[in-house]
Amino acid sequence: MSPNGTQHSLRDVLPGMLRHDLEVSTGHYSGKMANSTAPHLSSPMSLGNLTLRNRNIMSSLTRSRSFPDAVPNEYNIEYYTQRAKGGAGLILTEGTLVSQQGTEWPGAPGIWNEDQVNGWRKVTDSVHKVGGVIFCQPTPIEDPRTIVDEF
Repeated sequence: MSPNGTQHSLRDVLPGMLRHDLEVSTGHYSGKMANSTAPHLSSPMSLGNLTLRNRNIMSSLTRSRSFPDAVPNEYNIEYYTQRAKGGAGLILTEGTLVSQQGTEWPGAPGIWNEDQVNGWRKVTDSVHKVGGVIFCQPTPIEDPRTIVDEF
């Protein structure tokens, strides 16, 4: 429903939304936001000493493709490289286990041994090759009873 109480169907508003998105994505947007000082999502962005090619950040998603030994493999390489090619300015990896303890999460990648580090190196090399930036999301998983026992 619009602010004046008029009800609109998706069929009524979708063409305008699509036109708006097309105008914005091609840089031909002529609406009220044209004079805005807000940066465009497609504009580069500095993040510390890195320059991201745009402001589109891919959040962490559970993929569970690192079978059988938690070592990132060709499926991980393909997945993250596709996202970098698709335009993600920054990719945050799926949760990456930092120790063997707590590996009851089937297919989750790890980064606690040399094989896993080498697997991630192949992923990051591939992502960097297509101009992407990727950050690892370390996920420490401990037995809650261990944490409680420490206190």
